[in-house]
Amino acid sequence: MVEDATQLAAATYRLGARVYDLVDVGPSLGQAFNLQALDSIVSHVVSEILDADIFIVGTPTYKGSYRGLFKHYDLLEPDALHAKPLMLCATGAEDGTP
Repeated sequence: MVEDATQLAAATYRLGARVYDLVDVGPSLGQAFNLQALDSIVSHVVSEILDADIFIVGTPTYKGSYRGLFKHYDLLEPDALHAKPLMLCATGAEDGTP
């Protein structure tokens, strides 16, 4: 879903595109309490997000909420994404379905 939205936005607005999966950035994201505690891999991804023309983010939902790693966006300063176009994608399933 995020890949499709990213490719569509890139083609429509003639932008470059990069897709990151938070699971692949390593454990420092889940262990950090501030941006200074992030390792170089996660710091690079954060820099890419802050420098991007548009931010498309997606998460699966579970029991009406989003995944734990997704909550780490609160490490960013409150105005860090001010005026940046943002698309939020979320998916969910009924109880008992994969």
